[in-house]
Amino acid sequence: MSDETPRSRRSILLAAAGGAAAAGAVALGRPSAALAADGDPFLLGGDNHADSITVLTRDTVESPGAATFLVQNTISAAVVGHATSGQGVIGRSQTSAGVQGYSQTDAGVNGFGVFGVWATGEAFGLFGTSGDGDGMHGESANGNGGSFSSGTGNALSTAGRLHFEGVSGVATISAGRSSVAVTPGTDITDATFVLLTPRGRLGGRDLWYSIDTDGYRFVVRLDRPVVHPLQIGWLVLD
Repeated sequence: MSDETPRSRRSILLAAAGGAAAAGAVALGRPSAALAADGDPFLLGGDNHADSITVLTRDTVESPGAATFLVQNTISAAVVGHATSGQGVIGRSQTSAGVQGYSQTDAGVNGFGVFGVWATGEAFGLFGTSGDGDGMHGESANGNGGSFSSGTGNALSTAGRLHFEGVSGVATISAGRSSVAVTPGTDITDATFVLLTPRGRLGGRDLWYSIDTDGYRFVVRLDRPVVHPLQIGWLVLD
């Protein structure tokens, strides 16, 4: 026989009641994810709700690039902002960039929508810079890679030379010939307009061009052959 004194049914019920009360007290002291409100702690892994704005301020910063709030994710987006009527994410800064993005293999900032990236400001609406690559790069499968307009100013203003890849170059009419065919790196249509600039004397000759849409080319022509090779600069426009 055991030396322990058998517990009565009353003592067992009292112990169970005490344990339930303690569990209830703990549950009351811990906020529910679905019922979280102003003043409650931020609950990880739950759906947090509040009626007022939540502010996180860091008073001491070791370096200008030190983060106040850091989120890491190894397989998906680290931070997602969603809004039904306003902006999904807003960034502000008094001395640096409002929003800054980095990527080792893709775009630093990627935008989708009616406007992929929409910007406004008194200094620069949109600013791009690069040490060795393109300061700004635009691509489109069927539309314009870049579109610029201005009501009273310049739609496009540059401080350096303009480079037209595939739509400009220099063609040479060989001695004894009166024409040269040019196949640019773009489609040729009936609406194509070509600017021609001779790099030598025409000697009273007429200079013009004709369009060959089937061959995706245009032909620079003179009314009679040249005695010496003549270079003609060309620029394709629509």
